[in-house]
Amino acid sequence: MNRLERIVGVVATISGAIDIAQKIIELKAVAKNADAMMLLASLKLALADAKTQLADMMTENLQLKSDLATATSPPVLLPKDGMYYKSDDDGPFCTICFDRDEKAIRLVEVGMSIWSTGRWSCGVCKTRFRPQQASASSGSVVSVSHPNDRRRR
Repeated sequence: MNRLERIVGVVATISGAIDIAQKIIELKAVAKNADAMMLLASLKLALADAKTQLADMMTENLQLKSDLATATSPPVLLPKDGMYYKSDDDGPFCTICFDRDEKAIRLVEVGMSIWSTGRWSCGVCKTRFRPQQASASSGSVVSVSHPNDRRRR
């Protein structure tokens, strides 16, 4: 039995106890005893409070589960210039790390020089990205180099 089923069971038990307390209050023999009536009324109020608190905890539990699912799901990244960006243009992020591990690793801009193999670098997989201008008909082009790529360029 999962946690939610147990909580629902407790709520049902508390509801049953409230009903029993109400029936006891309605008995004529108890109705003559003012102290018994006061105690049963207090019991009924305490059970109602417990039921309300449990319902609040159930609602909070569902909200926390929803928040956890949202927080642990990978972000939505869109391809642009051979790298990934968030919908608000936040980025760039490494395509290798996101495609392989679903981790949004921000690329670091490095200086371009004659010896440089890329303008953006991933600190995790060490891939370097160099966006290049493309013709209007072909879209964006990117040159990618990886440290394990031993081919001559």
